[in-house]
Amino acid sequence: MGDLGPLFVLLLVFGLIARTVSVAKRQQSAIRGIPAPGTEDAASQPMLGMLAEMRRELELARHRQEGATRPLPPKPKDPSRRLRPTAAPRLARSAEVGVESIRPTRAVIDYDREAAQLVASRTAVAEVTAEGRPAGAHKAFDQRVRAAAAAAAPIPNPIRSHPLRQLRTAVIWQEILGPPVSLRPPAD
Repeated sequence: MGDLGPLFVLLLVFGLIARTVSVAKRQQSAIRGIPAPGTEDAASQPMLGMLAEMRRELELARHRQEGATRPLPPKPKDPSRRLRPTAAPRLARSAEVGVESIRPTRAVIDYDREAAQLVASRTAVAEVTAEGRPAGAHKAFDQRVRAAAAAAAPIPNPIRSHPLRQLRTAVIWQEILGPPVSLRPPAD
């Protein structure tokens, strides 16, 4: 019995909803002047039959009227009376027309061949690296580096005279990019 409690409540709620819906339908039909189903009395039965018959007659009349006003499709012309222009003779379709493409041919790119060449070059470099260096290779490299450093141009003197225009530009940039005047250290 304890399991039937929720089921009983559910059935009760469903019954109330169904009753409310049926009452609402009756009220709507009473407002519109249409009797709700099942509430017709014996006097209204002949009237309903007459209304249904009138509705059928009106539908038939409307269909007849639409059929009469509908435009008829045009009749096909007699093919023997058609005039054909004879001024321009028809060309024979057997003549071949040469079609020339304006689109350039695409270049074929073989990425597989390029990839194989890359793998082969990397394998060759790896084999050379794996063999090691000869005994004098380090000394020769050191001598080449030292000779290149000696042949390089000397470093210019960082302190040099600047033209007045460059000095003016440097002062302006110092004012713009430097700290604000209120945060600068006091001058001695």
